[in-house]
Amino acid sequence: MSTESELLAAIFAHTEEDTPRLMYADWLDEQGGDSNTARAEYIRLEIALARDFPERRWSAQRAAAQKAPAALFAKYASAWYPELFGRKNILRGTKGYPQMRRGFPHQIYADAGPLLGVMERLLRLAPITSVEFRNTDTDIVCRVCAAPWTARLRKISFSAYDQPPTSWNALADAEHFGALEELVPFGGVLPSDVAARVAAANPFPKLKRFVLAVAVTADALAQLFAGPAFAGLHELSLSSKGASLYGAAGIDALAAAPALAQLRKLYAAVHSGMEIVPRLAKGAFWRTLEDVNLLRCDLGNDGLADFARLAGPNFRKLELNSNKIGEAGIRALVESECFGSLSELVLWDNPIGDAGVRAIAESPRASNLRELDLFQCGIGSAGIKALAESSHLSGLRVLALGGNTVGAKEAKVLAASPHLAALEQLRLNGSSTSATKKALRERFGDRVTF
Repeated sequence: MSTESELLAAIFAHTEEDTPRLMYADWLDEQGGDSNTARAEYIRLEIALARDFPERRWSAQRAAAQKAPAALFAKYASAWYPELFGRKNILRGTKGYPQMRRGFPHQIYADAGPLLGVMERLLRLAPITSVEFRNTDTDIVCRVCAAPWTARLRKISFSAYDQPPTSWNALADAEHFGALEELVPFGGVLPSDVAARVAAANPFPKLKRFVLAVAVTADALAQLFAGPAFAGLHELSLSSKGASLYGAAGIDALAAAPALAQLRKLYAAVHSGMEIVPRLAKGAFWRTLEDVNLLRCDLGNDGLADFARLAGPNFRKLELNSNKIGEAGIRALVESECFGSLSELVLWDNPIGDAGVRAIAESPRASNLRELDLFQCGIGSAGIKALAESSHLSGLRVLALGGNTVGAKEAKVLAASPHLAALEQLRLNGSSTSATKKALRERFGDRVTF
């Protein structure tokens, strides 16, 4: 029979596997006692939750599934982890709190300075693989990049200072980031020479997701993605923080980067006036892209039409919030090859109106959609009617209509729809009358939120 220390060592060594955790749950049952049996049940419930809801976003079903493990955790957490949740909490003073997943602490957000003082002890207590260091400065970056315990981590996120600007020079010298899969530097400056050193050193060869939210020039972007680093990158996120510096030349550099040829997800924000789609069109990543999020990029109808011509059948998710898209752009999208493969379409704050919604609802290619977010899209009664009457949307799991005209009349139309039975979430964020709430509650119960 395995000892507790052996079982825990297996969990720490194989953090992504469920089997060691389930074996530990069996061992706890064998020991008996209320705390042990409760912990065994908690681990199993948490693993089932992670398997059933891998994306971890809210739904009525997920909320219901969380109740039982949450109740056990609230009752026993201080007994299971006295040094993390009890009176002798080693995180006191760090403003940190562990996040639980699959029965064990896996992630922590805390102030960087005090957290560094307890990190080695923390990693002996729990299989933590993700850390966000808040209030980071240059010294903190250097200390984290030199720390051997970072070899245990899969995700590191820094929230850094802009004044004085945090330096990211130490990233190029990181010796223990070989297992890192996600890196988020937020704030500070990444100069061209440092970007070139990072590209050449390739300190994180297994990196899959990179969120670049720093001040960076076009030349720095070109240098960063010119070397052997990032060849395995699947997701790149460019926040609005550096857009004013790297501009159109930076987008051109990204499109030309051979290291990004395998990219699956691309997020870009606030690239107004850059004609971003024609520039990205030169990239080698279009054959692998599955998920694109372009926020406030001034696409307009013509830009969306260009995008629809480029996008292939690999696309699964498309977010185009605040891009001045109207009916003409939506019609170009629904007539394209990529629309038939989309499972998620998010169109926040675009004036598509009833005609645009009707174009989506009437398209047979909409049958693969599982999430449709139309928050603040200028939709009225005619658009709501088109959604409710569309047999092509019978597969929808999430429908978001907040910020549109959804009164008692429209609520009754939605409630009477024979095609929305599969909805798990109907989101109507904003003010709603009691008559609206009543009609929708009677049909959708707690699946509707206001």
